Amino acid sequence: MKYLVTGSSGFIGTHLCEKLIAQHHEIIFCDLKDQSGDIRALDLGIDNFGELDGIFHLAAIASVQHTIDNPESTFETNVVGTRNVFSLAKVKDIPVVYASSAAVYGNNNNLPLSEAETSAPLSPYAEHKLQNEIDAHKAGIKSFGVRFFNIYGPGQDPSSPYSGVISIFHDRLKGERPITIYGSGTHSRDFVYVGDAVQALLLGMKHAGREAPVANVCTGNENTLLELAHTLGAALNITPQIHFEAERAGDIVHSCGNPSKLEKLIGFRPQTVLSTGIQALVKAQT
Repeated sequence: MKYLVTGSSGFIGTHLCEKLIAQHHEIIFCDLKDQSGDIRALDLGIDNFGELDGIFHLAAIASVQHTIDNPESTFETNVVGTRNVFSLAKVKDIPVVYASSAAVYGNNNNLPLSEAETSAPLSPYAEHKLQNEIDAHKAGIKSFGVRFFNIYGPGQDPSSPYSGVISIFHDRLKGERPITIYGSGTHSRDFVYVGDAVQALLLGMKHAGREAPVANVCTGNENTLLELAHTLGAALNITPQIHFEAERAGDIVHSCGNPSKLEKLIGFRPQTVLSTGIQALVKAQT
């Protein structure tokens, strides 16, 4: 099979491409850093991609702050660029699996969050992701949207504005430096190992439909930031030094998803528990 992968050099995209190559699929790489393959500049009038069997669309500007500071340019990438991808899929009549986000729920305490919950985006980034879901439905293409919760794993750059708390904590603890927790440390997240996220993407391609299904990619389990710090410390065989600072305004206190719909649609739910995923992360980056 031959797939176009946007965001191919990103954290999740890199893991996805490695898996596709291992399965002997052909890949066309497309990344925001490469203007010749920029989703904002896809020439849909020229068949420069040849035959394709599907598109995995992961390219986006995922920094919430960047979308706040640069609303027009990030809209161009995250929304207009995604519409270009959907248009290409429509021309070629091929399915698209695209990345949405748990950010569309906003600060919702009806945990675990199901897809039936009302969307309440708190940032332009979250608004962009919700618009992607609306546009997929309007496009009339075969699609599958995955609402990623907190994805982590080997290869996530701790210095990147897109990095998650696990990669930041791991980097600091590995260097025997203290970590900072805002608030009491009881804020919780649903952490998903990147290998499980990739499996959801692959199965989503097989179950894409014109009804434009959207499903959470989550474990259904919550871990607090304190639990995370101590799990990382145990894996690194050190005692974490933790600095507590005042809680930041706007931070979501608890986030946990319901994976039931994903399991119903594709027969899979993320299985990797946090301690196992952390051990894989530490082993890969020692």
